[in-house]
Amino acid sequence: MIAVTDLASAQQAIATIVTQGEGAGGDIAAVALSCPSGAIRYERHDGGATERAPEVNQLKVRENGPYAVHAALVVDGADDGFRATLCRCGQSKNKPFCDGSHRAAGFVAAGR
Repeated sequence: MIAVTDLASAQQAIATIVTQGEGAGGDIAAVALSCPSGAIRYERHDGGATERAPEVNQLKVRENGPYAVHAALVVDGADDGFRATLCRCGQSKNKPFCDGSHRAAGFVAAGR
């Protein structure tokens, strides 16, 4: 299992997988799928399964952070993938999406 906690850990995981060579497409997809914001996406060229919307829409409240949504998303009338993190602190410059401003704002709220 590959844990992605931020962009740097995702880049490191992908770099490690890529050095493994052929057949690592599923591993790269796993890294992308572990990204709650959908900022890391993938396109399969090896016939492997592509990302699909979950059977049940999911909304998770992240401790001291954004809402993590996993569902078929339509934003401003356009399909926008299946994963996003939405601002919960009110400070994002990219609303409705989280841009990490909650950290600098000192946002504190339970993840329940």
